[in-house]
Amino acid sequence: MKETTTNNDAQNSEHPRPATCPRCNRPMHAPAGTEIRFCLECGAPITPDQVREKIVSLMLNGIRDDMRKAVARLEREDPEHYNRLAAIITGKAA
Repeated sequence: MKETTTNNDAQNSEHPRPATCPRCNRPMHAPAGTEIRFCLECGAPITPDQVREKIVSLMLNGIRDDMRKAVARLEREDPEHYNRLAAIITGKAA
C-alpha cells in the first residue's frame, strides 16, 4: 500500500491522498487548502473514489469486449444455441 501524506489537508480529508502518484510515482503536491483528485503530471485518479471508478470502467469495458467475442463465437460455431439465446433475450422464445 502506498504511503500517504501527513499534512493537515490530507489528514482532514475524507480520503487522504497518496504521497506519490499510483501511476507515474511522482510526488503529489497541492497548494494549501486545495484537494487534488488527479495527478497533475499524468492525469491518474488519486482518491479511492476516482480509483474505484476507473477500475469499474476498465472492468466493464473488458467484460463488454469478452461478451461481444463470446456471442460472435457462439453465433459462428453454434447457430442453433445462438438463435435460442436471441429468442430468449428478445422475448420471442416459445
